[in-house]
Parts: sequence; structure tokens; C-alpha cells
Amino acid sequence: MHDNRTYWRVYWSGAALMLQIDVELREQGMTLAQIVSQFAARRPGDEHDWNAAEVVAQISKLCGSEMPARVVARHLDAKNFPDTSALRAELGVALHGKTVRYDDAAPKAAIRRAIMRRAD
Repeated sequence: MHDNRTYWRVYWSGAALMLQIDVELREQGMTLAQIVSQFAARRPGDEHDWNAAEVVAQISKLCGSEMPARVVARHLDAKNFPDTSALRAELGVALHGKTVRYDDAAPKAAIRRAIMRRAD
């Protein structure tokens, strides 16, 4: 990443994939935050440098589904940012220039609201 300066694309692509995983987990009654908390709780004081494949494998194991691994695998060798247009539409997030508009009638608007809700 350093040699070809792809930090921006890799970081934000990863964020887009984690959003997709979180949405799918929420449809199954879980959240990515819960899974990551479980992952961290099982490894207190762990100093292992986890690579992406290991983390995704653990997330898949903890949620009892290969879905996270499948989502990541579809984009692993991609050179471009993942297309999030369908997911954004389902969540009711519309981009209009520099303005973001929310559609509470969108099919997954409740999931969007839950993701955006302030943590207590």
C-alpha cells in the first residue's frame, strides 16, 4: 500500500465492506459491533498482528455465517471502490452533490437509523 499509495482506497473500501456486513448481520439480529466486541473479549492482551483474512475468518466464525468472508472475497482483488449505490438506496441514503438526503420509506431505513443512532 505504501509503494503505490493506496491507503485511501483500501481504508474506505474496507469501511464500505464492513457497512455491508453490518447491514446483513443486522438483518439476522446481530451487529458488527457485537461481533467485534466478542472478538476482542476473547483475546484480552493479545499482541498478535492479525491480518485481514484472519480477522474476517474470526468474524465469520463468531457470527456463524460465511457471509462476511463472501462479502470480502467478492472485493478482495478489486482495484476500484466497491459500488455502494444499491446498498445506499436500500438504506435510504441519497447523494445530491455535497448534500445527503435520507429516505425513511426506504426498505432498510430502520437499519440505517439503528446504525446512525448514538450509542448509549
